[in-house]
Amino acid sequence: LSRAPAGISFVLPVHRGERWLDEVLRAIFEQRGVVEFEVVAVDDGAGEDRSREMLEAWARKGPLRIVTGRRLGAPAAIKL
Repeated sequence: LSRAPAGISFVLPVHRGERWLDEVLRAIFEQRGVVEFEVVAVDDGAGEDRSREMLEAWARKGPLRIVTGRRLGAPAAIKL
């Protein structure tokens, strides 16, 4: 039996990610067509920089879901 890959979920905790966010998301989205995927971005520092605006712009381009974190850090963001 041959099965198609089920896909990948990237969970991306974001806290003041303005400096690196575009680079990381660009690298992930370059995988389009290679494997099915989704990106779940946990905004764990809403309002501290432009991260939320950047996430919303990327969400309009592809499979990215934004979840608002409780500002408990990366380990808690990944558990969501």
